[in-house]
Amino acid sequence: MKRFILMAAIVPGAALAQVSEDAMEMQRCIWRCQAEHGAGNAGYNACIAQYCEDGGGESFTPPVAAPPPPVQQQPALPAGPGVLAGIWAFGTHPALGPVAYITTSAGTVGLGCGKVGGYTLGLRFSNSFAAAGPVTLMTAPSLTAASYPRRQGDWSGADGDVCTLPVNDLAGGSALYILPAQIEALNAEGDGTRITLSGAGRTADVYTAAEALTAFGGYVVPLAGADRAIGALLQTCPRAQQDMQYGCGD
Repeated sequence: MKRFILMAAIVPGAALAQVSEDAMEMQRCIWRCQAEHGAGNAGYNACIAQYCEDGGGESFTPPVAAPPPPVQQQPALPAGPGVLAGIWAFGTHPALGPVAYITTSAGTVGLGCGKVGGYTLGLRFSNSFAAAGPVTLMTAPSLTAASYPRRQGDWSGADGDVCTLPVNDLAGGSALYILPAQIEALNAEGDGTRITLSGAGRTADVYTAAEALTAFGGYVVPLAGADRAIGALLQTCPRAQQDMQYGCGD
């Protein structure tokens, strides 16, 4: 079963696609499996096959005890400058609170549980990644992308929920590309997507995250451990649980 891509945006936190109710029901079921098992492991895949593929997830009941997921191996990343090292973890960050995050030599990226009465989740990255201004975050291999302005202070990012932030793409991807450029246009072409990026006085059309890195430079943040860390975050974030159950209030 193909994974459902949550968003690809040219503005922070804005989803480009509307999905049918049937597709939303299946996605809710996938989120429940992810919260119970993490993503990209045997338990997660078995959960989807048993509960989501035929019935849309309405009969889903998490098992009392799930087998531990296998140890995730460090994914293969491109070579070259800007390729960072590290593994995602779940914990309490002094600035971000309860968060699934990775700290690298260039800065930190995290997905945290929002405050009561506010947003559901917050995507944050160190402003050291955005020293030149706006940046585009692009996940591989899904090519889900969004551009974010540089905020004042130490952190930039966006507030949202499990429907508008790239939760699945971070949990199931191999790498997160942080590019010193912003999206100007996004066009579907056959089986691919052409993304027009601009930055540092130039514009380029790219079809892959690797092409974007070659054109603009930037950083490659590994997503090793992100499935477990984000799964733990979703299990302990009440508003995220509500989003997964009810589809962000739709």
